[in-house]
Amino acid sequence: WKADYQMWQEFEQINERRRAPKLPTENPLLPLLGKIEGGEIEAWIEVNHRLLSREQNWFETDLTALTGWQQADKTIHKRMISAALNYVHLGEPQTDQWIGSNLIFPSAFAGYRALCLLLKEAPEKIAQLTNELWQKWSPIIVTFPLSSFDAAQSNSPHQTLTKLAYRHAPEIIIQTLISHIECKNAGGDWLWRNAQPGSGRR
Repeated sequence: WKADYQMWQEFEQINERRRAPKLPTENPLLPLLGKIEGGEIEAWIEVNHRLLSREQNWFETDLTALTGWQQADKTIHKRMISAALNYVHLGEPQTDQWIGSNLIFPSAFAGYRALCLLLKEAPEKIAQLTNELWQKWSPIIVTFPLSSFDAAQSNSPHQTLTKLAYRHAPEIIIQTLISHIECKNAGGDWLWRNAQPGSGRR
């Protein structure tokens, strides 16, 4: 009888734990956003990694299309937009380490996605960017590897950013494309994926 009673108590305790409301799980982006707001700008790269790794789509440019964004609340969205703007202003694409090569630099890719996010969610911030900032990000804007489908879209975010970059930094755009073409030709696998400056065509 005593053993039966103890077993009954254990079952009741298990059921109580099951009935207890579950505490909400903290969004994994929150600590990273906190780091960015504390001055660790490079944490934006890890924000990109967290969002992209869930779907294993490393060349996605639209962060709002990812599950991590769609499941986040408006407060997190606002903080992400602010983090993207901070990264555009203070982040470094490390252009000299990858320009003219086939290397992929997360720091540059993260900056491109930050620009895409601002263009979609806070276009007024894009309009306020200085010539110096466009010069900094122009190389990755015109060399980001797009799919043939994305490349065929008219009035796409990429085309809009390319036109803006060319307006503010035409010399850098031209120099970057020449270097990129030479790299592709040397490798024997050149594929024209980027808009010609000012043409609006691919």
